[in-house]
Amino acid sequence: MNDAHDEARGELPAGHPFRPAFEITPAETRRRMADETAGFLLIDCREDEEVAAASVAGAVHVPMAVLIDRPDDLDAVELGPETHVGIICHHGNRSAQAALLLRERGYANVWSVAGGIEVWSLLVDETVPRYTRAGRSVQRL
Repeated sequence: MNDAHDEARGELPAGHPFRPAFEITPAETRRRMADETAGFLLIDCREDEEVAAASVAGAVHVPMAVLIDRPDDLDAVELGPETHVGIICHHGNRSAQAALLLRERGYANVWSVAGGIEVWSLLVDETVPRYTRAGRSVQRL
């Protein structure tokens, strides 16, 4: 195991898969957001209903559809090729897709937040509500 795996072990639920090549832990995301010199941007790619149910302070909401279908709209969030970016969703699946897509488009410093806002709520900031979703329906837990 490499150092990234070892570090993540204490920052993710036991047994949670971690892919350090394109993921960042929620705790590391929080550290980078708190460091004003880091130039780190957190993009929340969830749907409006999910963001209304729970959100991370300081995150910029850019729905997945915009990331996929209208990448030119990213200029509005000042996303440059050198910007360091974390992308968060509910459990980490959509954000992984989005991170890989942005990397394919030339943004080298993009990571998916492992475990999404679910792990953020459990291990980083318990004041952020947990929720479940079924289609467009969102219900807080």
